[in-house]
Amino acid sequence: MLRRLVAACRIVSLCVAVAFAAKSGVGNLDRGDTRLLISECKLHALLRTQCAYVLATAFHETGGLMMPVRETFATSDDQAIACLDSAWAKGKLPWVTSPYWRQGWFGRGYSQLTHENNYRTVSIKLGIDLVSFPAKALIPEIAAKVLVMGLKEGWFTVSAIFHAH
Repeated sequence: MLRRLVAACRIVSLCVAVAFAAKSGVGNLDRGDTRLLISECKLHALLRTQCAYVLATAFHETGGLMMPVRETFATSDDQAIACLDSAWAKGKLPWVTSPYWRQGWFGRGYSQLTHENNYRTVSIKLGIDLVSFPAKALIPEIAAKVLVMGLKEGWFTVSAIFHAH
């Protein structure tokens, strides 16, 4: 069963890599921080399929920008909070049980690090105070570590592709 799951994940990751290449332009390593993310993947000895997953995740979560962004693509923290408040008031966030963003715990980075407990966990794991300074999750080098190490070590919902090897 596990072998089938791993094989299926490899196929999915290859499909994601192809989709990433098609959307971003085949061989376009100069889009945003793509090279930084690849370097971080190499630093952590990720396989090509795992690196493809990292790149596809960053591409999806950043709207193709391949640069750390705030949730809602806001240009400031206040704007992100206002956008989320507006969506909440209009009932556009039915899966959200409480307004986590009002204390500054909205998504940031390549992976959209969200919620105080996740900022706290990542702060401990990286030895960087993201609880007192959540905007540090927008610094490309920090955001790259959050994404790559988070996927590799299972800080987020992870495909079996990272843990079957």
